[in-house]
Amino acid sequence: MYAFLQQQAQPFADTPNRVIRRLIGLDTDIGGDEPVPLTRAQRAVLAVLRTDTDLTAAEAADAAGIGYSTAGRVLTDLEHAGMARRERPTGGARGRARHRWRLADHNDH
Repeated sequence: MYAFLQQQAQPFADTPNRVIRRLIGLDTDIGGDEPVPLTRAQRAVLAVLRTDTDLTAAEAADAAGIGYSTAGRVLTDLEHAGMARRERPTGGARGRARHRWRLADHNDH
């Protein structure tokens, strides 16, 4: 089974779970030829970004009522689909950088 999943995977992009989701029609990627419905988590995060821009993933998770890791994955998926934009932090704060997120402009593509 693992060898089959490796054959179906996009190198450096897919996890085994993502390959399985794509094969059974549950893929959450939005950028293909046919639109894929948004998940509940994606809709919740987009709704939060529409009302409150410039959020960290943790702030978006709290506002959307989803887990932190789910919010991080959703924001990254939305970024790849061109629907959200990650702002890289500036400054010399110590610790792990906290990216800020907002809705993507049409000019961001």
